[in-house]
Amino acid sequence: MIMNISAKPFFKSIKRETALLICIFLLALAVRVVFFNGLNWDDDPDYVNRVYKVKTGQGFIYTDNNGFRIGTYYPAVLTYALFGINDVGCGTYALAVSLLSIIAIYALGKLLFNERTGIIAALLLALYPLDVELASRLMPDGLLAGFSLFALYFLLKGDIQNSKSPGAGLQSKWSYVLCGLLLGWCTLVNMSAVVIILFVAVYFFFSLGTFHAKLQQTGYLKGFVNVVFMRYILLAGAFLAVAVIEGWAYYKVTGDFFFKFNNTLSHYAGNYGFCKDFDMYPRIMFHLDHLGHFRFRGWQNSYYGFYYIVAFFALIYGLAQLNINTYTVILWLLTVFCYLQWGSMSVTEYNPLHRLARHLSLATPPMILCCAFFLGNYRPEHIRKYAAPVIVLFLLVTSLLFNYYRHEHLTDSVLPQAEIHEYLEQLKPNIVYAANNTIAYQKFLDKFQDRGRRYIDIRRAGKIRRDGAYAIIGEFRNWRDVVRDILPNPYDIPANWELAKVIKVEGRLKRPPYKVRFFKLHKTPIKKLELKKRRQIEKHLAEKFPGAFKPSSKLILSWECELLDGIDELHLRGRKVSLQHIAFNAPEEITYKVFRPIRQKEYYTYRIIKEEGRGEVNITQQPSPQNNFTLVIRIDDGPFPSWDFYRFFLVADRK
Repeated sequence: MIMNISAKPFFKSIKRETALLICIFLLALAVRVVFFNGLNWDDDPDYVNRVYKVKTGQGFIYTDNNGFRIGTYYPAVLTYALFGINDVGCGTYALAVSLLSIIAIYALGKLLFNERTGIIAALLLALYPLDVELASRLMPDGLLAGFSLFALYFLLKGDIQNSKSPGAGLQSKWSYVLCGLLLGWCTLVNMSAVVIILFVAVYFFFSLGTFHAKLQQTGYLKGFVNVVFMRYILLAGAFLAVAVIEGWAYYKVTGDFFFKFNNTLSHYAGNYGFCKDFDMYPRIMFHLDHLGHFRFRGWQNSYYGFYYIVAFFALIYGLAQLNINTYTVILWLLTVFCYLQWGSMSVTEYNPLHRLARHLSLATPPMILCCAFFLGNYRPEHIRKYAAPVIVLFLLVTSLLFNYYRHEHLTDSVLPQAEIHEYLEQLKPNIVYAANNTIAYQKFLDKFQDRGRRYIDIRRAGKIRRDGAYAIIGEFRNWRDVVRDILPNPYDIPANWELAKVIKVEGRLKRPPYKVRFFKLHKTPIKKLELKKRRQIEKHLAEKFPGAFKPSSKLILSWECELLDGIDELHLRGRKVSLQHIAFNAPEEITYKVFRPIRQKEYYTYRIIKEEGRGEVNITQQPSPQNNFTLVIRIDDGPFPSWDFYRFFLVADRK
């Protein structure tokens, strides 16, 4: 029996647009593989650590700001299982979402406008510098941009299909359910998804005109209830299903159903050095200086290429078009930008949003669609026919340059970490003091396994000295953020630190080589060093706490504890210090120094200057004849989980 096989080749049946989309997809994949970044310096070291803890069952629900973003790190458990604990394992999740976004933006461009717009949108997104950078890093920003694109695709698809369908009811219901589920997932990725929810709320009223013809046929009241209102019942119901599951999980852990919401607001209501520069986004979007003049800052310093310059003209052109789909995309873009630019981190007072360049990734999908519509549909056609290919080619070529230099810049900043890890493997120290980012990176290179060494924040190295302890000072990105408290100058090294090794690593970009210095910490204290330390502490307190440490104040005691999770009391009499443990876990690894005794005369009043520690440190008894001139300090860590580091100073003021 001979089968009748069609002579028509398979590839002949593939549409031209489909073939182009496949080529664009492969191009995007190639670019993202070539410029694969992996673990870097932002919040991603924390996320990769959480992935490991979820994978090994050490932690599932966290009660801190990064811990709320389970949609960012939970799925990476699968990529860890598939590829191991390495750059590929932590970056594949973001890569998959980025690649799927190219298909989604093509589908949305085709749905709202035409195939040409979809193809151009996919091509622009394939090489867009910010998306390429985030496509291999376990960070919420690129993931949130992708999932928000998927959610709004289903919303707009449902509206377009239902506005044209016959009958008085909804024909495409699952689109709204999927949109609601994806919006719920977006809040699990990052609470910044609130801006997308805000757009959906505004779009509810804006899109009423889409159903005008349908409402005329079915009757306005009946049609509004069965079509316009019902679609948001489906969407909101699916969204709330995700929110209820998450709220229940936090209720089981904390007893507060709205724990995530309340703690997110309180986190951003505080002052953590957030950037609130209103000029930041416009400057980096359009390559401007503080005076508004064009200023190109270098290939490695731009996240958006020249896309927003084209998007600005596209937005003006789109506003002139009487097209509801064009207005929808513009509304999407303006809602995201305006909220990120002028929105508040608090609902009770105006507290401008924290600004980082990567946060603008939420605006990536509508910005790309604006550019694609403009370049694919500009009139007159004879101008577009020649101008559009030139503009697209310019954007793509320059994007490759931006991608190359951004990739070199990012990978350059973590280049010494492999050398550090190799030397630590040879050295085999018991304790390693280092900057927080270096600690996180080294644990990742350790694959989170016990290598016989303990990593401790370098800010704690000034007082605690043990045999086998080493400190790492690396002259690379962010060192000032983590060592300035004890080492204002990286060359001002304490006298008990012995230089053990210097590692120089040549960078990929044209810059001086990175220098990493390893110091062995001697345990034996030196009296002169301690006296000098007292003067350094007094100077430090006067500078860090203006007005709190006066010229007439006297430093009596410095006290710190690496692991404190309970309630304790210190009793000071003369130069003697005793600790009385009151409740919960006993403190560990205490270090203190008495610089002056408690006087047996009531000439002074004593007070506490607390530098580190989340709980309360108070003097409950001043020295007096009634208590035999004993001063009592109560340390209460409060209802917080796990341990915390405490450092405080006792000072005396003459009455």
